[in-house]
Amino acid sequence: MLLSVLTLVLIALTPAASWALDPAQVTAAHGAPLALQRAALVSAAQTPAALVLVLGSLLVTAAQCVLAGRALRGAGAGAGAWPAALLPLLPALLVQLLGFLPLLVARLTTGG
Repeated sequence: MLLSVLTLVLIALTPAASWALDPAQVTAAHGAPLALQRAALVSAAQTPAALVLVLGSLLVTAAQCVLAGRALRGAGAGAGAWPAALLPLLPALLVQLLGFLPLLVARLTTGG
């Protein structure tokens, strides 16, 4: 919940000029929806909110794994606590990375 609120605050505080397309980018797309979408994704990827969303989501998932491992170990799971906590983490991180991949690629390819 805190991550969502922080992301919304950063979006609200980011000036529109930072993420909105300028008229030259819209004209360069020649009305092609896919080109407009790519240009908008590149603009949005450069905002602080995009970075907080990606890094925060991945770190929160990793933190949940650590908390689950400690809870399982405290509940008497012993040596099997960490593998049991890591098992759901890997697919969750993979799905998150797949979801954030367009945003990450847009940010990294434009030097952000």
